[in-house]
Amino acid sequence: MTETATKYRLTINYDHGTESPNEYGVVRVVSFNRHHNDFAHPDTIDPADILAPLSYYEHGDCVWSVGASTVPDHGGFDTVNYAGAIVWNTEDLSEREWFNSLSETDRLATFRSVADQYTDWCNGTVFYYLLETMVECELGYDHVGGFIDQCGSFIGNDSLIDAVAEALTHENIDPYAVTVVGDASYTVEPYDLARKMAGHKTLA
Repeated sequence: MTETATKYRLTINYDHGTESPNEYGVVRVVSFNRHHNDFAHPDTIDPADILAPLSYYEHGDCVWSVGASTVPDHGGFDTVNYAGAIVWNTEDLSEREWFNSLSETDRLATFRSVADQYTDWCNGTVFYYLLETMVECELGYDHVGGFIDQCGSFIGNDSLIDAVAEALTHENIDPYAVTVVGDASYTVEPYDLARKMAGHKTLA
């Protein structure tokens, strides 16, 4: 078989085995809804351990937000304004002291990031990718040429795109030469990868 061109295939699928982000980090999310994962009754939580209140919106997918919900709820039936909280996820006093030494702005940014990541995990927005070479034979058919890279447990589109862009940058692959397939292929566009790769090259 004569090979005439090298192409690349990026497979993006859901990675539902990804562990909860509550399994790591200094702070975590608890829900006051007994039907949810990570349920904790508010009466069982030391008030000093509640670092930020969380609201909850659900209409199909869910959204956890720090403070009052930022999602429009015209009917008023899909939102609970105090549905959970950000609490400590460590008993290590030195870690708590370090976190408390951060500015109020940085702590709030962390709370929002934790809520966003937990939202993505709850909604199943978790992915893995597989990057392979594809070779086209003289008859015009594509065949798997070889393995390049794979990785998983990416929570949220941004972390996935950042990781794939880093892999393409490392391998010096043009994102527009990549065919994206898989159950979650819609989450990655060549334009997004190219823009992210430009940022990686700038940092380098």
